[in-house]
Amino acid sequence: MYVAYIAVAGVLMVMLSMSARMKLVRDQRAVEVIGGVVGVPLGVFPVLALLEIAGGVGLLAGIWVKPLGVAAGVGLAVYFTVAAASHLRVRDLSAEHVLPAVVLFVLSVAALALRLVA
Repeated sequence: MYVAYIAVAGVLMVMLSMSARMKLVRDQRAVEVIGGVVGVPLGVFPVLALLEIAGGVGLLAGIWVKPLGVAAGVGLAVYFTVAAASHLRVRDLSAEHVLPAVVLFVLSVAALALRLVA
């Protein structure tokens, strides 16, 4: 299970880094979907990126310090629950908009579960 946690944490860290980068550089697609469709102000984008980066770093630190991995997994699961709920709140049911949040939620829960048992 420990090796599985490392693999999931690594994949999730890469995906979180890409997502955070899109927010920090105000990628056109991120601005259109998160800002335009969901209604998140652009001023909040750096905070969202920081939360994603912190979660990814926490997962990687969790390889050596189990409580950090658990805390990061919980935090990321909550973050992506809110992200998916935000899309649903505005009735944005487009798979290409909601699916990334759902996939990242599932990976976050998987990382949390694997860290709890490893």
